[in-house]
Parts: sequence; structure tokens; C-alpha cells
Amino acid sequence: MIFAILCLSSTFLYAKGGIDCWAGTKSRIQRKLSPDIVLRLSPLTRVQNSMTGDGCRAELFNAQHEQVFSVAAFGISIVLTGQDVNGDGNPDLVLEGYSGGAHCCWTYYIISLGHEPGMVSKFENERGAGFVLNKKTGKMEIETLDGAFDYFDNFSHGGTPFPDVYMRLDGKKLIDISRLHTADYDKEISELRSAIGAKELAVFIQAENEKEKIGWEQVSSKVIGVVLAYLYSGRPSQARAALKRMWPVFDQDRVWKLILATRRKGILRYTRKSG
Repeated sequence: MIFAILCLSSTFLYAKGGIDCWAGTKSRIQRKLSPDIVLRLSPLTRVQNSMTGDGCRAELFNAQHEQVFSVAAFGISIVLTGQDVNGDGNPDLVLEGYSGGAHCCWTYYIISLGHEPGMVSKFENERGAGFVLNKKTGKMEIETLDGAFDYFDNFSHGGTPFPDVYMRLDGKKLIDISRLHTADYDKEISELRSAIGAKELAVFIQAENEKEKIGWEQVSSKVIGVVLAYLYSGRPSQARAALKRMWPVFDQDRVWKLILATRRKGILRYTRKSG
């Protein structure tokens, strides 16, 4: 699943909702990406792909008909092709692999189409990602949600507060540039705060044990959303302060440790901070 992100300072290069190759499909797709590079998407049978059952394979061949990239997945999409994603001056291809299954995730492969074609980077996440050209900087940015927070602290999937994440690929290194989007986080914080009822919050923060917290997901998920927006935008002290103001005292240390542990397991494990 590829999702569209609307941003006044950004221009979409590619966004679609379809899958180019899906488990069970019978057709083969072959696309010439440049005079020297050919992409082939082929269906796989359960026998060919015994670990995951039916699926698809993406293969990239150079001018000498040598395979320079290959990957199999339940479903594969062409996200974008021909744009410079990592800032090295060469055109790139981005493929999205969908794993399927109960604990499904999306894997993104950034593949150079330059003089030495091949994969330069990849990352996995439990949520889809968008590739966006920032008009101000002229650089490609990757916008996603940290899927590691799905069902965080026994929230329902629909009630899970997924934090926004902004990244950029510099050569072969993914960089966390979330702190450069403080205004986006502040807008989210303002919206979440406005959606939290003062009376409901007052009752929620007076809870003295887990039993008294039950039934407050609508309030608690918004509170965690505020905390995560501060944390992911590079303001941990404000994140902790927000938690102290809006979370039951008896549970603050536990949930803060859980937030930090979940963050370490999430999408940011692939990155380093900007600056």
C-alpha cells in the first residue's frame, strides 16, 4: 500500500494505490528503465517460493544482461523511477515489497540506475512510506509513520498513535530529519490537545491503578500522541513534561520506558540524526 502525503512545501513525484505484481497474478511485466537497465516482475508459484507461498519476484538486469538485483515478496510495487533519491546525481528506482501475513510489513528498496546499478539502501516498516521532493531544499524526503507502535500498550490498532517520521537518504545512509519538521509536529500537537476534553483528562490522570485506566483509550491515545510528537521532533524534555502533566502519576515511569523501548525497535533503527 502506497499512501499520499499532502504537504504545501513538497511535490509528489509518484503516488498510486495499486500493486504491480501480486501473489497469484499470472502476467509478467518487463520495463526498460534506461537504454542499459531492464526491470522484470514475474509471478512465483508456491513451489518456487516455498517459504511464503505464491508471490512475485523483481529482477534488474544491466546492459550485459547480468542480474544486478533480485527480491521476492508477496506483492511488489514500483514506487518511483528515474529520480535521484539519495543525492548522488544518479537516477534511482524505488520498489516496495509487501510481505503479507498477520505481522505484515513493507520493505523499501532504493536501487541505483547509474553506471554501477544495484541496491544502495533498504528499510522495513509496518506502515507504508511516501517519497516526496522538498521544494525548498530540492532533496527527496521519505515520510512515514513508525509502525513499531502498533498496538502500543494494549491500544487497539485503530486507537494506536503512530508518530510521524521524516527521513532523507544521503548516499547509502538514512538520516532522521524529523527535527526539521517541527512546525508539522506542532500542528499535530495543537490538534490533539484541542481534541482532549478537559473533564475527561482530569478524571483520567487521577487513576491510581491499571483497572481505573480501563476504558480511557480515546483520551490516553491522544496523550501519547502528544508525547510522541514532542519526542520524535527532537524535544525529549518537553515530551516527558507532557507525560507528567497528562498521565496518571503511578504509571508515568513505566509508560515512558515503554515509549523509549518501542522507539528503539522502530523505523529509526535504520537512521542517524541530521546535523
